[in-house]
Amino acid sequence: MTKRSAETIKYGDDLMYALELAEQWRDEVEQYAISMEMFERKMGPEPERPKASIHFLGRTIYDHVLLKLKQIRAADLDSTLRFLNYTHSCQLLFYIEHYIRNVSVCNYFRTLR
Repeated sequence: MTKRSAETIKYGDDLMYALELAEQWRDEVEQYAISMEMFERKMGPEPERPKASIHFLGRTIYDHVLLKLKQIRAADLDSTLRFLNYTHSCQLLFYIEHYIRNVSVCNYFRTLR
């Protein structure tokens, strides 16, 4: 049986909000790229650059999501992740995979120097 405490709910809400913000930002950037491509082909007006949410505080979306994940206490991690829906779980896996492929590999190569 999974214990759902107030802290677990708070951690889950924070993580889901971070995932939703990151996905919204990715969608805006993707739409901007499409609009820029059309502008370069002279098929549309020049698009306005999207502005990142203040919640990112200058971090990348990957760092923002992983920071929220790291803020979850180890004892509450299992309970928090159990309550993510399928969509949020897939989004979280995307960010974790990015971290493993890019950041972990870079850190490994730095240790080899």
